[in-house]
Amino acid sequence: MMNPITDLQELISNMEPILNEGEYIFATVSDINTVPREKTICEIVEKEGVTVVMKKINAAELGLKFDFIASWITLDVHSALEAVGPYGCPPKVLLTDLTTPITYERLKA
Repeated sequence: MMNPITDLQELISNMEPILNEGEYIFATVSDINTVPREKTICEIVEKEGVTVVMKKINAAELGLKFDFIASWITLDVHSALEAVGPYGCPPKVLLTDLTTPITYERLKA
């Protein structure tokens, strides 16, 4: 097994993007108990309610309202914990390095 990567540029150059199958949405619900937990991928507690991330098909079946349909890209890399930050949250510089080219390509289209 290789050692975890800590260098930012090495981390980015070794990432393997994986497009997860399906369409995903973000929806805010006032009562999380109305949503089957096995249908959610992620739940974020906010002051206006709980935002859930789930497959679009599941949200439609539950009658949840959503405005944005997203793809889910996993960036596979053997990173050290200090490289991705606390709780698996990448540092701002990593996010900027990853999202700037995506934004640029989207604007060109």
